[in-house]
Amino acid sequence: MKLEQGQLWNKGDTYYRIVKWARLSIDYLKLDSIDAERGERVSTSKKEFCRLLKGATLVTPEMLEEELDGELDDLDAPLSPDAADETTSLD
Repeated sequence: MKLEQGQLWNKGDTYYRIVKWARLSIDYLKLDSIDAERGERVSTSKKEFCRLLKGATLVTPEMLEEELDGELDDLDAPLSPDAADETTSLD
């Protein structure tokens, strides 16, 4: 596996973004969601980070776009007829 600064990895419900890549160490953010801006910053060796990522998937830009579009589609979904009846009218 080739690690690069800025990569986003997913393992289960947790996301890991590489913040600083050095020859022997990795600084990463542990995020709860794909669009979280803040997370726990952790410094570890490359070896430990690779062990952590075992079984994880690299989130590609295409996957990220699909994931975020899905969330936006949920927000843009039309109201159900029952929900429309509950809205207040200006009559």
